[in-house]
Amino acid sequence: MSANKKQAQKEALHKKIVAELQALRWRDIPFIGIELAGIEDIYEAPYEFPDIEEQFENGVLRDLGHPVYCFLAAQPVYIDKEVVNLPYIVFIDCEIPPPDLIAYRSIQASREEVIPMKGKLFWSPYVPQKTTRLDNLPIQIYALMFEGRQCSYKNMKEEQLHYYRYLQPYIFLPQIAEKYEKVEVRQIDTEVKIGEKNYQIVFDKDIDRLSEYVPMFLADHKLPESDGEAVKEAIKKAFADKRAAEDQKYNEIQEKIKKLTPAEDKALRNIKIYKFYPNHPTLDVKPYATDRVNVYFGNATKVFVPEYDEEESSRIQQSWVEKVNSDAKKKANKKSQEDEEPAPKKAKKEEKSDKKEEKEKAKAAPSKAKGKAAAKRNTKKGDKDEEKKKKK
Repeated sequence: MSANKKQAQKEALHKKIVAELQALRWRDIPFIGIELAGIEDIYEAPYEFPDIEEQFENGVLRDLGHPVYCFLAAQPVYIDKEVVNLPYIVFIDCEIPPPDLIAYRSIQASREEVIPMKGKLFWSPYVPQKTTRLDNLPIQIYALMFEGRQCSYKNMKEEQLHYYRYLQPYIFLPQIAEKYEKVEVRQIDTEVKIGEKNYQIVFDKDIDRLSEYVPMFLADHKLPESDGEAVKEAIKKAFADKRAAEDQKYNEIQEKIKKLTPAEDKALRNIKIYKFYPNHPTLDVKPYATDRVNVYFGNATKVFVPEYDEEESSRIQQSWVEKVNSDAKKKANKKSQEDEEPAPKKAKKEEKSDKKEEKEKAKAAPSKAKGKAAAKRNTKKGDKDEEKKKKK
């Protein structure tokens, strides 16, 4: 086979894969880092991401020579006096894959931890239809997915939904880590145990003075002056512990940077992060676009925002109406086919239903028999009691 023919075949396959990228519908990807219980409105809205297909065809995502990774997130925006979650998709262009780690980060709970991906979340390859070998594809895409059905969040318990709300895609970038500076500890929130009771202490160096704070604390809680030393020691210990934790965090970051191999360091420093916003028939997304991704990925290398124009918006609206109508028609056809099933199939179903009913009756029969026997015994007993009364 000539080199030109091979190249032509490669180009044809590339075009085919790009055309099939629509099969990677953004609605098939689960959201990460937002309130999952309220995402139905986003999925049902007529958003489209035209720039993604275009960038795979002729732009920054074409012929990279390595897989790209993506995840779906959303940012809250204020539109017409309402908070709306605006979806966006982030693509990661890096010679090494992102780690199989996820970050749990809650500012309200002052909690942050990086944990292995396990359970429902994992990086999943996207393989177009009629393709069995991922390594043969000119485009390889991995998406952050839920295990099993993408709507499996619907079956989650309340605490699970709350947990997933604070999950964020994680990566360790040395260029961001190097900028980390030790935070001066100015505030603590701790407890002190006096007797059998715990008392909360919130101390802010910018506001409070130890000499004034302790007497006021004792007075507020009706504690004797002799407990003042315990309060002072609790405050000092809390500050010392928090400083030690801050030092440990800083040292761990420096150690992580040192442990990177030259190849990893180079790949991570050359990473490119692309953030894609959708278009919408009635909303100009541009004023709400930002390059911020999260605290771990930092800012996007480039942000793609479709230009808003009335003609394109009308097309999207029309496309969305057609899709809704098509889905409704498919449902109607399916129901019609079920109603018009051939007689043998219906008879078979009815036969199965009859057998099931007979089994249920058979199960219920013993209990009915027992009921009848009990009624008979009660009748006999009643007759005997009546005879005794007559004799008396």
